[in-house]
Amino acid sequence: MERSRVRFHSVAAAGSRQDLFGLLIRSMLSSHLLSSETRSLDSMPWRIFRDDMQIVDEEQVKSMVSKEIPQYGSGRAEPSQTSSSIKYFFQLSLGSQRTKLSSSNAMALKHHAIIGVNTHATYQMYEQRRPIKFGRADLTLLMKMKQVVHDNLNPFLGMAFNEKSEMLLLWKFCSRGTLQDVIYNEQFVLDEKFHGAFVRDITLGLEYLHLSNIGFHGRLTSWSTLIDRNWLVKLTDYGISDALRRWVKHGSINEEMAKDDDNEKSTGSQKTGILYVAPEIRLSNENNQKRRVDQKWVAQVCLCLSLLIWGAFLGITSTNILQTLEKRRSADIYAFGMVMYEILFRSLPFNDKADLNGMFLGYSIPELSQEIHEPVP
Repeated sequence: MERSRVRFHSVAAAGSRQDLFGLLIRSMLSSHLLSSETRSLDSMPWRIFRDDMQIVDEEQVKSMVSKEIPQYGSGRAEPSQTSSSIKYFFQLSLGSQRTKLSSSNAMALKHHAIIGVNTHATYQMYEQRRPIKFGRADLTLLMKMKQVVHDNLNPFLGMAFNEKSEMLLLWKFCSRGTLQDVIYNEQFVLDEKFHGAFVRDITLGLEYLHLSNIGFHGRLTSWSTLIDRNWLVKLTDYGISDALRRWVKHGSINEEMAKDDDNEKSTGSQKTGILYVAPEIRLSNENNQKRRVDQKWVAQVCLCLSLLIWGAFLGITSTNILQTLEKRRSADIYAFGMVMYEILFRSLPFNDKADLNGMFLGYSIPELSQEIHEPVP
């Protein structure tokens, strides 16, 4: 009997040791994987040093574009259109009587650079006021953006920061410019095949983003929709919108410099960046700004801070608390609708004199264009 008890306790002790050993091994593996992930994030493979890039001027860009655009049509391109591609970048007016677009060429407003030996990039420039400190959420997002590979998403090349008084976001250059460039250049004939191809490509790009870890685009417009040498549409500027808002809020960067570029790409009579922002997102942003300056909202602010602290502890970002992922995806679809309208009718859906800010903030009734549009070839 005693022997049986001893044997039982021995087996139990051995089992406990095995369980403890297994738990220790799993803990070590988890710690190793977490440490490896942290090292990978901290290595910042998306960081680009200013010494590794060369800013290029307009004349250099002309020469580079002439080499990157094929001499004869390929894919969807047509020879007559291809032969005028170089001219349209720097000579043709993008003006339209229907939209009164600025006659300045949008591509001339782009900033261009060469990264490494021959990677042609365009970049967005933000005034940097203080060093940017990256949280784990920022590092994870930028890593995900760097790893994106899809036919209808423009590669994110990286970010230059904390070296000079500007912060740069760099994306791969697409030689045929933006969708806006093509839409409002009346020398280009856009038939139903182009309409369908453009809409399909944007749909595929958005679908990938919405199903990916990035989750949404956040800045979809006709000028964040690029066209490559083979007339394939690629979405750019995706995923980074919330991080930019955080850096602006913390005083690290000033977003006004980039906003000026976006507004110049739009109409001369009104700032149309707001056109692509879903009303509920716009109202939410405006309400959040009012709460920060109105003393009546102290209690709500304290509550939000508590939620943010718990969110950080649980790995939840402020965006997930204030604006759900589903809302952001819905806002992408709203912006997509605006872009589709431009593709079909080669104009904006609202009258040139419409008060867009008032319309989206609820104190102005939208005035639609009185013209009855048919799809414009």
